[in-house]
Amino acid sequence: MKITGSRDGQIGDADISTDLKFATLAKAQKDPRTLQVFSLWSHCMREYDYSYSGPLDASGDPRWTKSRMPTSEEKKVAVADQECRARHNVVGVWFAVDYEYQEQAVKENKKELDGVKRQLDWQVDAAKGILTQNS
Repeated sequence: MKITGSRDGQIGDADISTDLKFATLAKAQKDPRTLQVFSLWSHCMREYDYSYSGPLDASGDPRWTKSRMPTSEEKKVAVADQECRARHNVVGVWFAVDYEYQEQAVKENKKELDGVKRQLDWQVDAAKGILTQNS
């Protein structure tokens, strides 16, 4: 209670930031700009004889869970994936699109996010006070 300021240890609606992040990521993945670069990436992967519709499909291939260590095939896919990501600026485009959605979400949820920030600032100050008392 000394740090959170509440009996249950909750810090208000701090989950909103995580929820917003996952929501913006989902929107970015469905955005036409991201889908276009994913399509370019997918065509590139076919040049290496791999058939994936998007980068997450390659990294989430269920074959990779069958062994504790990366197999030679998994390493080959990873190299091709990186080549195709670099060739088509997948990370740059995806990041830029996600950033746009994040900026919009921050503006739309400013009041709630400001409340979370105030609560977190209060917690940091409370923790500092406890540490000062105990040293």
